Amino acid sequence: MKNIKFIASIILAAIVSLSCEAASKIRLIYGKDWSEGSRRVKAKLENLEKGEARGKYQFEYIDEESTKAEQNPGTLKIPAIFVISEEGNCFLVLENKVGAKALSAMSEKEIFEKILEAENAREAAKKSELKSADDCGRFLEKMEPFVGGLKRVAAKGFHEDVFAALKRYDPKDELGWQRRFTMGDGIDIVTKATAFKNQKDFAGGEAYIAEEFAKPTKHLSTEQVQSLYMAKFALYREEKSKREEMKKLLKDVLKLGEETLWGTSAIGWLNILGEPPLSVYWGWHKGDFKGNEFSAIIQYGVDCSFKEPGDYTIKFAKKSGAGKLEFDEVALWANKGEEQKIFKAAKHEESQGTAVFGFKVEEDVAGFIKMLEVKGKADQEGLTEGSIEIKKNILRARGKAQ
Repeated sequence: MKNIKFIASIILAAIVSLSCEAASKIRLIYGKDWSEGSRRVKAKLENLEKGEARGKYQFEYIDEESTKAEQNPGTLKIPAIFVISEEGNCFLVLENKVGAKALSAMSEKEIFEKILEAENAREAAKKSELKSADDCGRFLEKMEPFVGGLKRVAAKGFHEDVFAALKRYDPKDELGWQRRFTMGDGIDIVTKATAFKNQKDFAGGEAYIAEEFAKPTKHLSTEQVQSLYMAKFALYREEKSKREEMKKLLKDVLKLGEETLWGTSAIGWLNILGEPPLSVYWGWHKGDFKGNEFSAIIQYGVDCSFKEPGDYTIKFAKKSGAGKLEFDEVALWANKGEEQKIFKAAKHEESQGTAVFGFKVEEDVAGFIKMLEVKGKADQEGLTEGSIEIKKNILRARGKAQ
């Protein structure tokens, strides 16, 4: 709790200090000389200040030590960029966040384009008249991706004035917009369901979960909806009679999204329960690679593996199981908006169920590779199991993408 308060104080202090003058400002909080990523971002902002952004924004560079941070700020992932309007509202936060391209890997152009995108979204939103709860909710929903958090968008120093108007229009939250911006990731709901489980009060837990489902869910995020299902899993996860039902529930959670807190949790629990999905996290299992000529799609764990440009190694290593297993081809699928590109990785080596492929991720596709397609040969039963490893090479890979 102390760490959360500390983080909030840093963010609020950054916003308040930037709102003292009537001009939009860009502040970078960085890790001084110990952070290579911070040095790269600082250099890019300094170039923007002298180039494209010259005269359009005021720039400030604050090293982490000057915030009197004796401890790691935790979820405030430095380097972090805050962009604050002349009215004093923070409308853009760029930080290293799971599920997004690393800030340190963004080019000057990408950073400036993101600032302009947020600026344009803010200006467009300002022109819309906020005459109802839906108007306020949609405004906050549009600005939410730019500040990186459901709770953050309605917090002090961000768009608290719009959230206050939302509460005036819909004081009982009949539409559910307030719930979206106050519920967070749903961990409180799962924790409470766990408490019912610990007390063996399944009837009370069912009633509580039913009550949460009865509240408006239309405007909840994917992660928030997943938390409602994970609450039921938390209630029954130790009950053997519910085991198959719980496995199905976890798979349904995973279908909603893998890169959320609860998507990752579902993958982990499926592994514990003996049914891990084909993924980078847990590798492959019996039946995943089978048939004289197989083709398999790997999605889980791929999106977060190619966030930065550079040379990568993709390694398949058999751990157990007898029978034929050969890896012939690995294709990488990149989805950038409506545009889809397919790249073929270069095969470096293969021996006894282990194969290594190499691929160079260019800057324009970093962060957009969503899945791998693996082709090869195996026995009809597919009795092998093994690991899938994706790592960025320190040294340049020997092969190049074909």
